[in-house]
Amino acid sequence: MKIKITGRPNHGVYGEPNGMQGRLKYGFRQIKGCEIVEESEDILIVPGASADLTEIQTDGKKIFWSHGCNWARGFENEDNTVLKHNYDNADIVVFQSEFAKNMTEKAFGKKQQKEYPFIYNAGVVHLPDNFISWKQGEEIKAVCASIWRAWKRLHSVERLVRLIASNGQKIHLSVIGKDPNDNCPFGFPKEGENYKIDYLGIMPLEQMIPIYHQSHIGLHLAFNDFSPSSVMEKMTAGLPVIVTNSGGSKDVVKNGSGMIINTDPFVDTSFPIHNEERLPKVDDDEFLYAFWEIMNHLSDYQQANKEWVLKEMNCVKQAEKFLTLQ
Repeated sequence: MKIKITGRPNHGVYGEPNGMQGRLKYGFRQIKGCEIVEESEDILIVPGASADLTEIQTDGKKIFWSHGCNWARGFENEDNTVLKHNYDNADIVVFQSEFAKNMTEKAFGKKQQKEYPFIYNAGVVHLPDNFISWKQGEEIKAVCASIWRAWKRLHSVERLVRLIASNGQKIHLSVIGKDPNDNCPFGFPKEGENYKIDYLGIMPLEQMIPIYHQSHIGLHLAFNDFSPSSVMEKMTAGLPVIVTNSGGSKDVVKNGSGMIINTDPFVDTSFPIHNEERLPKVDDDEFLYAFWEIMNHLSDYQQANKEWVLKEMNCVKQAEKFLTLQ
């Protein structure tokens, strides 16, 4: 089976080969009988707005892998034009999450096709040989990976880390990521009583994995994120993750692999955000419950996450789903 996957290899936090395109190519390369090509393909896969199907000539089956639409700018925004072209011109549309399906159909209408499986934007498996343990009284190591945009709610992550520290628990947060201008806002207090926050900026995956393996818990409190790469990256490195119920994160955190905070309303229309304060506030009590539920049963969550990753939440399993669409 000859497969062409269009689009940029990079993602905001990551570098080659860790974007949607790179991970999906990796997945197909692990499947016997699959070949990644640049022409004469049997299947053409277009992730999101990585390319415009109206500008591509192919004899292969055209599959649009939709992460939704640009909700932050509104359904009629010109940035969504390519997504609309791909939705209308694909032979098959699949979705990266239930949330992505809802947003896509809200924006562009329902496409006449039979139901196909959700194909998650899952990561490459980098499970540790041995999970890191924790017991009462020891420092907790948490990690958050995200670009600096208001809807990622990184200020909320920092605030909640300080809340944990204010109750006497030592905690160390590592923040991986960048803003659109490659400048992380280093103006926040980096250290206080019982807490330390390291702003590490962008880095390649080979540097990120050791940080994940040396952490106990992952945090991703974004609002209406389509199918966050950083959630799957943490999971496939063995980390249980706390996410919110808005966006696509809740569709991949299952089977005891993490905790979902039911703090956000479902928003399926334009919601421009330039200030995190406009977003619903993450409930302190819900967050603390989720945080301590994981930490007090850490080995159980680590094992459940490992089983979920190996069974479903990895890019090889998701690549296999594309082959069922023939």
